[in-house]
Parts: sequence; structure tokens; C-alpha cells
Amino acid sequence: TDVAERLERAGVDYEVRGALGETAESILEEAEALDTDLVVVGGRTRSATGKALFGSTAQRVLLGADCPVTFVKERSEERTEAAVPA
Repeated sequence: TDVAERLERAGVDYEVRGALGETAESILEEAEALDTDLVVVGGRTRSATGKALFGSTAQRVLLGADCPVTFVKERSEERTEAAVPA
């Protein structure tokens, strides 16, 4: 909700969507159908082996989208806990 609040305060039109099925293909199809200006993809760090075995949705979206894509990396637990005042 923090992101939504910031976007609203800045006057940015946005829409959050979800879909079932092949994630990357669903994202790309929605982005194309809506003539999207920007796609924001969140992800987490994985090992090279994990990426090779399971593929990377974010990578497929980054390479396949017709519009700009912003990748937002997940914060590590350690950094998140350190950032929260006690």
C-alpha cells in the first residue's frame, strides 16, 4: 500500500493486475492488450542453478515486453530488520 499511496500522491495512473497460468506470458499479454507504458516486476535473488532449472519470469518479461520494464529486487531479511527501528 505504501507504493499505491506514493503513486496516488504523485498523480500517477496505475493498475494492479493478477493472472493465472504461465506468469511471464500472462504479464506480456496483459501489457500488450492494455498498451502499457511501464511494467514493474518484483523478484528475489536466486542462484544460477535455480534460474537454469526453473527459468526466470522477470527475465522473460524484461526481454519480451514491448514497453520499458523496471525490476525491483526483494530486500533481504537482514536489511529489512535493520531498517525497522526497534
